[in-house]
Amino acid sequence: MRAGIIILMIACGITVGCADLTLKSKSYPFLITKPVEVSPEGAILSAEVLDVGTAPVTSFGFMLNDTEVFKLVNAIKLNQSFAAGAYSVKVSTGLEAGKTYYMKPFAQTADHVVFGDLIKFEAQGSLPPKILSFSPAEGPIGSRVEIRLNNLGLPGTLGARAKVYFGNALAKVDSVAEGVLYVPVPVVTQGGPVPIKVEIAGMQDTANGQFDIWFPWTQLADFPGTYMAVISSFVANDKLYVLGGLRTNPWQVMNEFWVYDPAINQWQQKAPFPGTARYGAVSFSCNNKGYYGLGRTETQNLNDLWEYDPATSNWTRKADFPAQSTDYPASFEIQNKGYVDMQYPVNYTTFGEVWEYDPQLNQWTQVLDAPTTPIYKVMSSATANFGCVALGSATSFYKFDPLANTWTQLWNQSPFVHWQSPIGCLVNENIYIGLGTNQYSTPIADFWNYNIAQSSWTQMHPCPKAFVPMVHETIGNKAYFGYGYVGMYDNQSLGRLFYVFDPAKN
Repeated sequence: MRAGIIILMIACGITVGCADLTLKSKSYPFLITKPVEVSPEGAILSAEVLDVGTAPVTSFGFMLNDTEVFKLVNAIKLNQSFAAGAYSVKVSTGLEAGKTYYMKPFAQTADHVVFGDLIKFEAQGSLPPKILSFSPAEGPIGSRVEIRLNNLGLPGTLGARAKVYFGNALAKVDSVAEGVLYVPVPVVTQGGPVPIKVEIAGMQDTANGQFDIWFPWTQLADFPGTYMAVISSFVANDKLYVLGGLRTNPWQVMNEFWVYDPAINQWQQKAPFPGTARYGAVSFSCNNKGYYGLGRTETQNLNDLWEYDPATSNWTRKADFPAQSTDYPASFEIQNKGYVDMQYPVNYTTFGEVWEYDPQLNQWTQVLDAPTTPIYKVMSSATANFGCVALGSATSFYKFDPLANTWTQLWNQSPFVHWQSPIGCLVNENIYIGLGTNQYSTPIADFWNYNIAQSSWTQMHPCPKAFVPMVHETIGNKAYFGYGYVGMYDNQSLGRLFYVFDPAKN
């Protein structure tokens, strides 16, 4: 039974000159190392086979490193017939001028690995890398990019030490082939087109063209209005409307009204809401019109409901809410009808009443109560035939079907621990939820997808900024988050942040 491969170091004896040796063939070959020829364009490594031996050679070539530690897996292996005589290879890249390198030839059989003498040399430099192409031209974080270039070095050698940058982000080289680097797109906090650079031995080359990194989060224009807490929002005609709220320093209930246009990434102030100023109001959209009402002033809860028409910029008062209004009612829309949950009365005894508003009839109808309270977060989509609500701190999640007038539990456990105040949106019947705070009220950036059809969780890329958005709306196939806060305290920088999350680019 063979114990393993025998490693032999072969060199000329001291008492007998190499030229006088009469070699008797062994099963393993016999190699000698030749001097290295160095130049500013690289180095030529040379060796000579004095005896090929009797056993077949499976691979041969050179070991090259900037230390005396070698690994056979990283050897320069030559693709030619092994025969007696001299052989060499030119290393034209990866050698840094003035740096010391170590080299020795090797040959491997089934039972042995033999080496020539170890020698060292000082490099005079080498050729810089030259990027020829890269493919594909775009992709998400973690996708593999093939970079073809000249002057990379041979497979498994110094080319593996190439540094690859996507913009300023350093990528980790996945693998190296002859003239090719395979590199995963590195983690970034902002997507978009970036240059690809390759650096070898301090020399760089930048590719023609740029790589478009798909990143799901894009920071949008900051909100320019007054920072307020407990604001409301709705979407109409693919634009985001933000209004009302409570300015806490100094304390004042506000009537400001703003619209954000995603097509031009721009905010515009509208005429103030004409009704009573309020905060914690309900808001939803039906048939490309916005609805806003209820909420409270500094002293009382309100029952009125108003309709906003973006085509005319006019407000029209609609039928008042017929039941007792409460603090911080929850609202969402399903198939062009609005739904309002009366979760808290003034004394914070929990209610579970849910009411439906039909804009065509201008009429309120009570539907099935929520299965439990309080309803913490709600989400809906113009394209979905159901709405979703989070109960407590998203520990339970329910789906409401208005046609069947039923509540169905989606989950009672989630993959996150100590999650408070999570924020979510419904996009193409997928729940995207995250952000919020931990048990210490510290904002977090984690973000998750819950696939309703598959009842499965998938972690998404975290938001570049940890904060608690008060605005969370769906426009098309994207989710918009913004107007952040920490607790009930003013936070001007977080309050003006807005991001869009694109699931297709995760």
